[in-house]
Amino acid sequence: MGPTSLLRVVLSVILVALSFSQPDETCDTNSAPPSLPHALSLNTPQSPLDPSIAALKRLYQVGLARAQNNANTNHDWTSLLINSDVSSEFSFSSSSSASNLLSNATMFLNTLIETSLKAATTNPNPPPFQSINVIGAGPVGLINAVVASLHNSNSNSNSPRITIYEKRSENFDRDIWFDVASSSVNTLSRNYDSLNFLRSLGLQYATHLNSTIHANVDGAGGTILTLPCSGLQRFLHKVLIILDVDIRFDSPPDTPRALLAAPNALTIISDGANSQTSQTLSLEHSPTPPDTPPHKTVIAHLPSHPDGSCPALKKDARGKVIDPYFPGFNLFEPHGITSVFKRFFHNHCELQIFFSSDVDLTLTSNLDDAVHDVVYLLLEFSTPLDTTSVLISDFSVLPKRLTNVGGQLGGLRYIVVGDAALSAHYRLGIGVNYNIFLANTFLPKLLSGAIPPSQYSEQVSEIHVETQKIMLRYIKFESECNMVLFEDLVFARDNSKKDYFEIDWADANAGLYCQKRQTKKVAKKIPLDFHPQFIDAILGRQKTLTTRIVSSDVKGGEPQLETIAKILETNPFYETFVTADNEIFADIVITGVEEFTVGTLTDRHAQDEQFKDKEVFKAKLKEFYKPLPENEKVFIFKFKVINK
Repeated sequence: MGPTSLLRVVLSVILVALSFSQPDETCDTNSAPPSLPHALSLNTPQSPLDPSIAALKRLYQVGLARAQNNANTNHDWTSLLINSDVSSEFSFSSSSSASNLLSNATMFLNTLIETSLKAATTNPNPPPFQSINVIGAGPVGLINAVVASLHNSNSNSNSPRITIYEKRSENFDRDIWFDVASSSVNTLSRNYDSLNFLRSLGLQYATHLNSTIHANVDGAGGTILTLPCSGLQRFLHKVLIILDVDIRFDSPPDTPRALLAAPNALTIISDGANSQTSQTLSLEHSPTPPDTPPHKTVIAHLPSHPDGSCPALKKDARGKVIDPYFPGFNLFEPHGITSVFKRFFHNHCELQIFFSSDVDLTLTSNLDDAVHDVVYLLLEFSTPLDTTSVLISDFSVLPKRLTNVGGQLGGLRYIVVGDAALSAHYRLGIGVNYNIFLANTFLPKLLSGAIPPSQYSEQVSEIHVETQKIMLRYIKFESECNMVLFEDLVFARDNSKKDYFEIDWADANAGLYCQKRQTKKVAKKIPLDFHPQFIDAILGRQKTLTTRIVSSDVKGGEPQLETIAKILETNPFYETFVTADNEIFADIVITGVEEFTVGTLTDRHAQDEQFKDKEVFKAKLKEFYKPLPENEKVFIFKFKVINK
């Protein structure tokens, strides 16, 4: 593979896994969402009793009923719905915003009606279940409920009643983001069609959804939509209300146990990676290979600016935003960091940091140092960031897989979905893409009676086994060998060129090109020492540079500082501390160094150090450094205080 092809592949890796690439200019989500009518708003929770949602539900029922009665006739459902008597409920005023609201709402309903007609079944046989109970209102539980409801849209009148039970309140607030892929984007060796499925429900008309479109990520028109979990849940919640599905929030703790005894029901278990329902049923997990550690990762939550925007991203030598795998060149040896992924949206600024398997994340000091170095490697700051304001969350995951994801225990018929069945790796975005695929592929077969729960388990488990193998492969080679994986390709690193190159899987499996950390401890930091008279100026950030002589041939020279200069040749910063009389008084980051000679110092250099001109400045230097010839090297270090 040539350099150009390699670059395209690496860029695809970056984008598909949610890179530092900028959002499509038509959907800039690092700015405040527009102020639009509230009927389809997803930023704040709404009660099912909200009049606009009630009107949407009635409009859908009117449109679907007329569509079913005229199934062979082409209709403009939007026009039909706008002319419906129910549409008057949207006439909050005569303003154009009410008109826009109705138009947007009916386009949403038009899409949902068409999808309902396509998904509906006409199975003359009685349904195999009298009711469907979904335990858990996370994204996967809601997705399965939507698929089940669409399957019921046009079946006989004995369609099973669908009810969702959620122990939490209605305030969806999960602070994570999903990457929803279109059909051409290959994720973990499989093509999902998640984006088109959500659009078939009318997602494109959810005008307040805080999302970002990454277009043409694979060079073949593939698209990824990045959206918040909470926003996706609120959208699916509204769809389910319109589809007349009952969602019961704040369900009592003993609800799952009661549901397991319900006769003639299908129970869909979707209560997360620590599924209490699965534990109640004593469902067992398959053994994970003993030599597979969890992929260690943390989320650094950065403060946003007052206007809601996030810190600016640094550029590399080509003028491109630094890619997520680049930190594996600079920060792997000192901190064990392999990659860093950005999720920057309005009022939401996160960096997800991945570590090698040998890093002990329980050592707070090591973790703090690592996060600080990541922040100053990747981001620009107009004023120094107080890194104590960076909150850190641990999301390390070792994929666990249930051996049995469906079956019958006595009178109970059940299936297990989502993280309760196969806990997915956070960054890979498997959760939503993978489970939309499974729900649309297997759930209709189960609901139509084509397969029993036991056969559902056999077919889905076969896919889970292959998926877990792929996930474990990602963890092994990225966290143990500092490699980069994309689909079925594996890339090693050329540290001298700071570039990636493709290798054969046979070489990877044989341990070739695998990078192991040579040092387990961070090298001792080299401080900058100052006279006590400078403490206030440094802490007040009036003094942000210092001029030093590093030669050991000069009395007062500081040869240890030349090490910092060499580090800054290949790294954008050096984090250390400042002392006065051997007492530490602040942490700093050295952001740059300039080299001159005594003879080439200018009046500007003198004025930067608060001297009248270069002659006065040089005279002062010669009081400290003796002898000080004109050709002696002078280093000027620039620094910022990051923690007092």
